[in-house]
Amino acid sequence: MFKKDNITTIVFYILLITGVIISLFPFFWMISSSFKTLAEISAYPPGLFPDSIMWNNYVDVFDTLPYGRNLFNSFFVAFMYTFFGVFISATGGYALSKYREAPGRKLFFALILSTMMIPMQVLAIPLYILMAQVGWINSYPALILPFAAQGFGLFMLKQYIDGIPDDLIEAARIDGCGEFRIFFQIILPVIKPAVAALGTIYFMNNYNLFFWPLIVTNKTIMYTVPVAIAQLQGQQFGIPLHHIMAAATMSTVPLIIIFLYFQKYIISGITMGALKG
Repeated sequence: MFKKDNITTIVFYILLITGVIISLFPFFWMISSSFKTLAEISAYPPGLFPDSIMWNNYVDVFDTLPYGRNLFNSFFVAFMYTFFGVFISATGGYALSKYREAPGRKLFFALILSTMMIPMQVLAIPLYILMAQVGWINSYPALILPFAAQGFGLFMLKQYIDGIPDDLIEAARIDGCGEFRIFFQIILPVIKPAVAALGTIYFMNNYNLFFWPLIVTNKTIMYTVPVAIAQLQGQQFGIPLHHIMAAATMSTVPLIIIFLYFQKYIISGITMGALKG
């Protein structure tokens, strides 16, 4: 007879494997459908695998849209957004954590946290008007800068920096280190896991962003990937599901690779945050 612990372990792994299959099936279906014809996708019951691999689906996406430029837009905007967002969060978190004598520090921090309760949709109209007034519609600054500074990132990194002993910073100052050198050579190396975790979160969130790019871009060449895929759905002759799946596959696979590479940093960052909490 199996011991109770063995039965529990078996049930646990069965549930775990079932959850993995359920989670991965949409990705499998997306990749499989990207090689099917429209008739195969629309067939009932649908088949799991294509009858023949249709590489032309991927070629047709580039013929329909400037999809190479759209992919570049998404990666470039997400990278620059991540760079500015992490830099602002790290420097702001350092200032709020270690400059305790600054007047109004607690009030300023409370105001920053309060911005986390304001949804993007509330800010969309005033920000769009601002972008139009400065002539940034259909430009990279409009896609990158408006939401680069966020309360979540500043709060997250401040909590990590709170755990760095003040004595370490004071010793560096006594040795003649300036504030920039302290930040770049002492603070940043210590909070590297948190920075990597926050950067990955920022990158993935911005890469998948649809609402704001849809508002500030109206030229196909400036579309990001989510907006470009939405344009495929609006074609005149029905919805080309095989083209949509091909475009989605090309945009998703690089994101999965990036996530898998930085997964260890995300886990490390979240674990450190849990221990500090």
